[in-house]
Amino acid sequence: FNFKQLISTDYDYSQINLTKNRNRDDIVFAQGDAAHLNYNNNGFDTVMQLMAFHHIADWKKSIKEAYRVLKKGGVFVSQDIGHVSFNKLLHFRGYVEGLFSTEEYCSELEKAGFKILKQQGRKVFMIVARK
Repeated sequence: FNFKQLISTDYDYSQINLTKNRNRDDIVFAQGDAAHLNYNNNGFDTVMQLMAFHHIADWKKSIKEAYRVLKKGGVFVSQDIGHVSFNKLLHFRGYVEGLFSTEEYCSELEKAGFKILKQQGRKVFMIVARK
């Protein structure tokens, strides 16, 4: 991706600090909640979510927030765990908040208004969608 500015948002300050230690001057780091993003509507060309939404109880709201902050024609790239049995196992161990299958995740993307351009994988999936 070519970008003018890269903003990395994470709920967990320790993850932000871990990433900051990589000395990336080209990244702006911000603490935030994916279900309640503190960004303007239609402000981003691309939003990426990498292995995060299964940690979020209100992952459906997070999808809607990604849609809200994307510009028209913007791209949402999402990678996560879409295997319900595996997620349930992790949920019982306290590692996972959001439980969803790949099919349910894709359905929520479409309900939010996204058009799915590409989908790979089922247990761990990668989806590219456009607003």
